[in-house]
Amino acid sequence: MTYEKYYTSAQLSELEQRAEKIGEERMRAVQQEWTELFAAYQRAM
Repeated sequence: MTYEKYYTSAQLSELEQRAEKIGEERMRAVQQEWTELFAAYQRAM
């Protein structure tokens, strides 16, 4: 995915800093939480 299409260079820099701050493990955990949330939403529909 080309994030440059959607974000300015300043925004990309901010996102990189945030990612470094929270770490890969937490990012993966949150991605998993979103996956579970969407699955629960679909089951409820």
